[in-house]
Amino acid sequence: MKHPFRDYTTEEALSLARDCKYGPLPKPDDPTPTIDDAIEIIRNHPSWKAFNWITGYTAVQVLRASRGEKVDWT
Repeated sequence: MKHPFRDYTTEEALSLARDCKYGPLPKPDDPTPTIDDAIEIIRNHPSWKAFNWITGYTAVQVLRASRGEKVDWT
């Protein structure tokens, strides 16, 4: 899945969630989260609450669309 207006994919969104959970240099054996877990991880990240985190918002849109939800692409 790729965002229609921004250059962002499901794989990148999952990678962002993995980085949020394990830090910017995760170990090779740190698992990639599921789509549902990734959405929760990103939404609970301090950047989500501190300001309008466009990257996190875009990642959640892509992840939601990847699991079959209808998304209002903004």
